Formats: sequence, C-alpha cells, structure tokens
Amino acid sequence: MNGKEEIAEKEAEKYQSDVRTEEATNTGIWVLVSLVLVGTVGGVAICKCKKTCCFADKDEMNEGGQCQSDKTLFKKEVKSKKSHKKLAKEKLMPVFNVVDQA
Repeated sequence: MNGKEEIAEKEAEKYQSDVRTEEATNTGIWVLVSLVLVGTVGGVAICKCKKTCCFADKDEMNEGGQCQSDKTLFKKEVKSKKSHKKLAKEKLMPVFNVVDQA
C-alpha cells in the first residue's frame, strides 16, 4: 500500500467510528424518549384509576353544606364584583333636586 491508500483507509475508519457513535447516541436518545413517554402515560393512567392528583373528586362544601363547583364559585365572585362596581358608580353620581316654582 502506498501513503495515499493508508490515509484514505484511516479516514474511512474514523468516519465509520463516527457513524457507529452517532447510531449509538441516536438509539440511546430514542430509548430515553420512549421510557419517558411510557412513564408519563403510565403515571397518568395510575392517577386516573386511583382518582388522585388532578383526577380527584372536587367536593368542596360551602357554609350551607351544599357542594359548589369552581364554575359556580367563579360566577358568584364575578357577579359580586359587578354589583360592587355598579353601586360605587351610583354613589359617585350627583343628586339633582328639581324644585317647582309656581
């Protein structure tokens, strides 16, 4: 073999080792992504079956002993804020007294 063939062979070996390293890295990444995906789906399934975390029943009792959902509580707050604003605006309005002069 002459010098050019040896140089070409070394470069081919280097390239081949880089390709093997890249393939191993890609395989590792895919395995890691797959494990994370399986873990996430499994965790969500377990939480849903056990009814824990965000799948838990939301039974919040108010003072009267009745369950209220978040939606009704939110509506109640919005209505109370709107009525407060309305009353505040009415208090700011000047009162005009009309006197009949006959």
